[in-house]
Amino acid sequence: METIDYKGYKITITQDECPESPREWGNLGIIAYKHSRYTLGDELINDPIEWLCEKLNLSELAVSRIYKKYNYINSDIFEYLEKRFLSEFVALPLYIYDHSGITINTQGFSCPWDSGQFGWIYTTNEKVKEMGLQKSSREKLIEYIRGEVETFDQYIRGDVYCYEIMDGNDKFIDSCYGFYGEEDAISEAKDYIDYIINNSCGSKSA
Repeated sequence: METIDYKGYKITITQDECPESPREWGNLGIIAYKHSRYTLGDELINDPIEWLCEKLNLSELAVSRIYKKYNYINSDIFEYLEKRFLSEFVALPLYIYDHSGITINTQGFSCPWDSGQFGWIYTTNEKVKEMGLQKSSREKLIEYIRGEVETFDQYIRGDVYCYEIMDGNDKFIDSCYGFYGEEDAISEAKDYIDYIINNSCGSKSA
């Protein structure tokens, strides 16, 4: 909890204990994941290799040839399929660090013991049209879904806040929830106080 005095008002910032998951919003990206303990997205994967083959719409014959080409070594098969998937789809790999809490990103973590890949975020032509982003470049779409991962990571880490505003007489003025990042909550509270002050001055001058 943080308390800030601002222009005669008191702003109290606390962690939002019941935030809405950003995966409930209208997202461009679909998070496909494999994890035995956590719910980390929208689409649960049973077998990553089978999932990649399905997304790439590979025939049984094509899959058989891939297995033979890579001598049935799963790690090599996975590497080939993932590289192809990331080139054919607007997609990014997803990694998790699990140690006294969890955090996720699209770049990976330096610790080899408590981290690893758990899935992908990707989108489809249908999703792009649904979001009205048909004219966006591939780079813009990649940036968009990376931002969705960063927001979801904030939710997972509990980096979501609310503010409460009291006046100089400890009278309740306003509160609001669901700010991703403490600075956003502080900024919004200060903007609201500025609005109150400006509106009050305008009323008096009138």
